[in-house]
Amino acid sequence: MNKKFLSAILFGALMVTSTGTFVSCKDYDDDIDNINKELTEIKSQIAALESAVNNGDYVTGIAPTADGKGMIFTFSKGSPVTVTLNVKDGEPGENAQKITFDEKTGEMLVDNKPTGIFPAKDAEKAPVKIEGGYWAVLNDKGGYDVTEIPVSGVTAVVTDGICTLTVFNVDGTTTVVKLPTTSSTITELEVVGYLDAKGDFTAFSNASAHDNKYEMAYSAFYTATKESWEWVDVDKTQKVKGEIAAKTGVVSLAGQSLVIRVAPASADLSTVAMSLVNSKMDEAPVTLGTPEAFKGLVTRAASANGLWAIPLSSKELTGLNALTDLTEKFGGEIEGDEFNIAFAVKTPNFLSNFNLAFNKVDLGTVNASLNKKALVAVTQEGSTNVYKSTSGAEDNAYVIVKQGATNTFTFNVPTSVYKSQIIVDEYMAQNWGVVIDGNSFTVNKYNDKQTIPSFPVYFNYIQLTEDGIKSVTQTVWVRMERTIKEQVLLDPVNHIIPAKIADDKFTVSLDKMFNEMTAEERVNWNEFADGVYTKLYKVNPNGEDTEVTGFDSDNMKYLDESGKETTSFTKLASLQFIANHEWNQAANPFDKEYYIISEFKDENKDVLSSVKIPLTIGIPALSTLLQKEQVVFGGTNNGTGVLNEMDYASDNKAVFYSLKYAFKNQLKDAFENSNNVKFIIDPQQKIEGKLVTTLAHMGAGDKRTGVNQAIVLDDTEKAYNTPINILIDGETTKYVGKYTWSDKEIKDNAFTIKIVSPIEQGIVEAATGDVIEVVATEDGIAKLTDADLTTKTYAKVEYNVFKDKFKDAETTATLWTSPYMKGISFKSMNENAIKAIATDDIKPATKDENGAVTSGYVVLKPMNVAYEGTTEVEVKVTDVWGYAKAATVKVKVLAEKK
Repeated sequence: MNKKFLSAILFGALMVTSTGTFVSCKDYDDDIDNINKELTEIKSQIAALESAVNNGDYVTGIAPTADGKGMIFTFSKGSPVTVTLNVKDGEPGENAQKITFDEKTGEMLVDNKPTGIFPAKDAEKAPVKIEGGYWAVLNDKGGYDVTEIPVSGVTAVVTDGICTLTVFNVDGTTTVVKLPTTSSTITELEVVGYLDAKGDFTAFSNASAHDNKYEMAYSAFYTATKESWEWVDVDKTQKVKGEIAAKTGVVSLAGQSLVIRVAPASADLSTVAMSLVNSKMDEAPVTLGTPEAFKGLVTRAASANGLWAIPLSSKELTGLNALTDLTEKFGGEIEGDEFNIAFAVKTPNFLSNFNLAFNKVDLGTVNASLNKKALVAVTQEGSTNVYKSTSGAEDNAYVIVKQGATNTFTFNVPTSVYKSQIIVDEYMAQNWGVVIDGNSFTVNKYNDKQTIPSFPVYFNYIQLTEDGIKSVTQTVWVRMERTIKEQVLLDPVNHIIPAKIADDKFTVSLDKMFNEMTAEERVNWNEFADGVYTKLYKVNPNGEDTEVTGFDSDNMKYLDESGKETTSFTKLASLQFIANHEWNQAANPFDKEYYIISEFKDENKDVLSSVKIPLTIGIPALSTLLQKEQVVFGGTNNGTGVLNEMDYASDNKAVFYSLKYAFKNQLKDAFENSNNVKFIIDPQQKIEGKLVTTLAHMGAGDKRTGVNQAIVLDDTEKAYNTPINILIDGETTKYVGKYTWSDKEIKDNAFTIKIVSPIEQGIVEAATGDVIEVVATEDGIAKLTDADLTTKTYAKVEYNVFKDKFKDAETTATLWTSPYMKGISFKSMNENAIKAIATDDIKPATKDENGAVTSGYVVLKPMNVAYEGTTEVEVKVTDVWGYAKAATVKVKVLAEKK
């Protein structure tokens, strides 16, 4: 054999991690240039493998190249790497090889094909090696026997989780590199639960009281004599025969699967050989099938990633001591630790904890189910019962199945079942495209789409009893549903309940469903459609979704293209969901996910097509409704509420501030209705060591008509101009008087507000410059008018401090134009310069007979009119709530010039 075309991938034993290692022996050819070229290519390819391993990656798959002259290595994280040689067609050893070993039998496989060779297992030696260009296998004596299988230029041998790549180069050198695979990278295996025959998950959340072991049920069966059975179809063209040999013990775990978690989560367990072993490394009489990724949820603190379901199946033990062996090697009824044997899940390179045990249960009567619905006998055909599902219509002796959907038979007592098989008459199977896989079957094509007759499916199983086996055949008639189009997923709807009942609805177009139909399918749909049935469901992440009760036909309308309600399926264009403020928030919280399914059925209630509408529903965010006024809050949560004349009445004995002025007008009605939004003062807040509630409280309409969402200041000195914590009462605050917000939203929308007077927080100062100059008249009196002062409210609105409003035909003003004014007073700060200012010195505006108005003023009487010095005068303006603004201005009284 020409070694130029040799190449091998060899998986070594018991390595958890590995880096590339190389072995070379030089045998130079004459053509140095060609040798160097090919060596450079090989070195580059091997370097890529070594780099991946050194970066913590591992091999997840090996496949031949398209021309069969190389191998492609796929990795868990990095890009694939191809290793190949430049070979000539027709020369021996030009194609690559992959050598693996059957997980259960140990048989040597070449490119996944059996060889009939069974190397002995030896942890200290490789099961195969290369001798003289041929494979040699390890024998039971520890030596090697050379086979007739030649080694190829590129070969692969897979054992115990390590890949050893061997390349025979054109110059006679040999390159060897070891690569870790999925099996060698496993750092943790944890049994988290199991699936029963129905596929329902049970978590091992707590170990039992027996030696801290998790327990699964099984049944043991033993027969001293041979037990035979035969299953046939109606025309007896299909026959299935079987027997249990005499003196055989059976472990029955029918249909159950272990669920385990693996780390790293990216590890592909479907490529890893596994078994159940006890602490003596003896295998349990149970076969572990090929693991499948488990996509369900587990009800415990295990990662949703890295979960796998491993099918369990029975093993037979033969001989006189078979039943005893079952108890001693597997576990019997728990009467002490000696019977409760602990097992671990073993891979070539890792062992889980020994905490899985099997509890023997009694054999019981078996009842079958189809698609998790119990089968009940409805008629007899001779001596054979005909069964239907409990979910079938009362007048139908058949079960309806969907085209292409998987239909599975299960048992209520799987531990009492030995074997089972589905049989369908060959003619029916061919015409209806029936595919059988274990205890499941699919019906994949229509033989008669107009009448769609039913046909029988024969479900056969062997029930284990204390008196021997019992062969059972259940004839289940099935009829394929007249499906025209599989369920169509429409765009999700996020429905925010509007304020008006009439607006509480949304419409969804059916264009996507109809557009996915062919012209023929639409014609059939128009012909067969006879009714539409809509249901609302709540998503349950930990189990089956539940139907929302209280949802009925009154909540749905079916519309044509113009948006009008229609009963014609040929005109149907959209669905309309109508809630009418009837959503039950208590039973169906807003933080859950929902969906609507509308099924369009024919006269036989077959589902022709359906749509699924993912739905989230809620109310407007509280923050979007409680829109704060910019003039009050300035874009913050800390507001300043300015008192105004709307909340003032002359008979008030307290200060009010209506909170409706702090928010946008669209919630005015809500604020005036305590059933919608109710504010309360923080009962824990203190000012100067006292609770705020003793100083200020929310009004209840008892002091100010029409105001029940107001802050009342009873203690004006302490609560005035102090930030008060305002909370929202989560108990009584409801959207449209019905729906509640979350505690977090209620908390997040709290705010503070301080109440101030527009006068007290306003401006009082000299109108021009620092000094007000007034001129004394000939009688020695000076007048200070509104023109001499600048007086503005908090909002910078100017007002007069002297009375300037006339009643009816009055010629002397008796009121102020400003609604905030209550009084004005002046005080001389130096009565030696300006005499004390009396109330009578303050004069209101007057009006002559022609209507001309003379502004009001205050009389200033200088003690020495000849002295033109500056004197300070206090101006004090009092508002209707009793708050005052006081300011000192400088006044100079000038002598009248003559």
